[in-house]
Amino acid sequence: MDPTSPLIVPLGSDCYPRYCATKLGFKKRKRDGELTFPLDALGAPVAMVRYLAENDFEGMADPANLLVRRAPTGEPILCDRRFPCGSYNHEMPPATKMDFVADDFRLFTERYQRRIENLRSQLALHRRVVLFLVVGNILGADDYPVRTTDFEAIISSFEKRYPRTQFRLLVLIERFQQAIPDSWDGRIRVFNYQFVGPYTMYLTPLTLAITNGNILGSVVNSFGPPAAGETALLAPETAPSMCSPLSYPSPARDHAQAPEAAALSLSGSHPKDS
Repeated sequence: MDPTSPLIVPLGSDCYPRYCATKLGFKKRKRDGELTFPLDALGAPVAMVRYLAENDFEGMADPANLLVRRAPTGEPILCDRRFPCGSYNHEMPPATKMDFVADDFRLFTERYQRRIENLRSQLALHRRVVLFLVVGNILGADDYPVRTTDFEAIISSFEKRYPRTQFRLLVLIERFQQAIPDSWDGRIRVFNYQFVGPYTMYLTPLTLAITNGNILGSVVNSFGPPAAGETALLAPETAPSMCSPLSYPSPARDHAQAPEAAALSLSGSHPKDS
């Protein structure tokens, strides 16, 4: 990852932020070296996202906070017992054949400790970060009114922990019936897109709406070009191997390369994923 390029950090509440950022060329694929962060691939209510942001992901990989519950249809769901309406669906069948529950959640703990450290290390390196949050009720997850104060609390948590870094927050309200209007104040952007029907049928029109409105691109490019000598902020012993800077796509080019609706594989099948 090039630390002079804006870093996009998916915050849930589902896989879409990682999917969208990758489809539109703002993030590399995992197989091309992109690191996985803790909220890339789970269903989480906004209350859980806010709590983890405010507490630096403390306890997320602690087996004492994990619970396997039964869905109304009978299948097991792995979740955080503090927020049982969420779901680590990529760590349970049929998404994986690996057993993340065995040995007191050993593989889960290893995976999420690694993902948390991935995030912390990249946030320490980058000076421009876009947080990408989805607010939805696809899982019936949000059981309290989501407010703009939640958005402010989330971005402020990162700003306080990394004071030398500029943060932006993109909030996609995709199905949650709240009267939070579209807005963009240069720091937090809210974009509404209301679904009607099965989620997977609307991945393509949703991504096209983000593309045509330059929703993600405008947030990424709001930082402007890197300041002269910005790489000198990195300590030589901690600087990563530099990859080629991402070429951030224009709305016209995105439209010409409309993404298909097939789901992006985020978690892979190997316990030592990035």
